Amino acid sequence: MSKQQKPSSASSPPPESVKRTQIIYPVYIDKNKSLSEGRRIPKDKCVENPKASEIVDICEYLKIPYEFEPTKRHPQEPFEFGRVRVLLKKDHVPQLQWKTKQDLLIHIASLIPNLQTRLASKEEASSSTSGAASSSATTTSTAAAKSGGGSKQKSKGGKKKK
Repeated sequence: MSKQQKPSSASSPPPESVKRTQIIYPVYIDKNKSLSEGRRIPKDKCVENPKASEIVDICEYLKIPYEFEPTKRHPQEPFEFGRVRVLLKKDHVPQLQWKTKQDLLIHIASLIPNLQTRLASKEEASSSTSGAASSSATTTSTAAAKSGGGSKQKSKGGKKKK
């Protein structure tokens, strides 16, 4: 009995629309990554912990033709899902105001901090941490007062002699 061979995706050419797109992974604009870990733009222009869904939101805002691939992963980021295919050039001619992929990455990274989702989570974090910071400062000062003022004692190390 012979098994039917499925055509390999590597041997079949990709559709024309996919061949001409640029791929953007969130790691390309992540401030916490080094160049060897996949970052593509200068750190001062990057954003912390970008998500593929945020890149999609920016592409919609800029009216850039894109395709979101939520199941794809960057080889060096196996636990972060999502990438975005962007149509930057058509017939090797830039169709947008950004001439290169790096220009587009810098522009996307500059817009991500202004997203509503980022602003909302930033406000929640600041309100919860300000309350927690004041209570932890109070707890620390009362603990220091109870212990006698936070004097430091040196502990002698080494082995015990028998």
